Formats: sequence, C-alpha cells, structure tokens
Amino acid sequence: FPRLGDVLCLLGALSWSLYIVRLSKFMQTGADATRLQAWKTVILAGMYGLWCAYDALQLSAAALPLSTLWPGVGLGVAWAVLLYSALGPGAVADVLQSKGQEK
Repeated sequence: FPRLGDVLCLLGALSWSLYIVRLSKFMQTGADATRLQAWKTVILAGMYGLWCAYDALQLSAAALPLSTLWPGVGLGVAWAVLLYSALGPGAVADVLQSKGQEK
C-alpha cells in the first residue's frame, strides 16, 4: 500500500496538470492574464494563511512559541528572500505562463 506522502505527491502532480490544462482553455477565451494570476495569488495567500493559523493554534495549544514555525522570522534577509521569490520570479512566471497559454 502506498504511503500517504506518495499519494499526496501524486495528487499534487495531478492537480497541477489539471490546472495547466484548464488554464490553457480558459486563457483562449480572452481572459486577462495579470488579473487571473492576481486572483490566484490572493486565493493561495488565503489558503496559506489558514494553514499557518492552524499550525499557530497547534503550537499555542502545546505552549510553544510561534517562532517555532519559522526560526528566521526576525531576520530581515529572510523576509527579503521571501518577498523577492514571491514577487520577482514567482509573479513574473505566473503572468508569462498565462500569456503564453493565451495562444
């Protein structure tokens, strides 16, 4: 029987494949690539926020500090790397992918 991690990895790959196929179909309808990716980012940020809140509640219940979630939370360079990777290549790649799939 496959392990849970293997199943989750396969489900993630399947979900990503379906996203790419559906994105191609959707972009051919003339949707705005930047607006679509902005909404995707907002929705994912909300989902990640819920995940973080869940973990924070678990840590709080175990009387552990919230800095356990991310030991680098107090480092400016850690935030700079996070913001760069999210806003730089991440956002640009999403928009360029959508634009490329318009055709």
